Amino acid sequence: MKVGGRRNFGYGKRLAWAGANALRNRYGEGCYGTRAAHAARWRLFADFAQHQSVKDARDVTAELVERFGRTLSARVGVGDLHSVTATDDAHRKESGSVD
Repeated sequence: MKVGGRRNFGYGKRLAWAGANALRNRYGEGCYGTRAAHAARWRLFADFAQHQSVKDARDVTAELVERFGRTLSARVGVGDLHSVTATDDAHRKESGSVD
């Protein structure tokens, strides 16, 4: 559901929240697993974008996405992330619930 305004294509002021809202708009209340997986990946990207001073989805560039990909690749390379579950591992580490 769009909430109005121009930021993040009308999905909200904060990039992370706007992405989750856009996913809800796309998938509705169904497809919970798909929506949750995409939301976890989006949060990781939104955090990266914010650290790069990007706060609006309209300002996301191909260069930013490529930089994010290189960052993920480097983290996989040093064993910080697993290639298949990179976002899951990152969020588990952040929350302190790694076994």
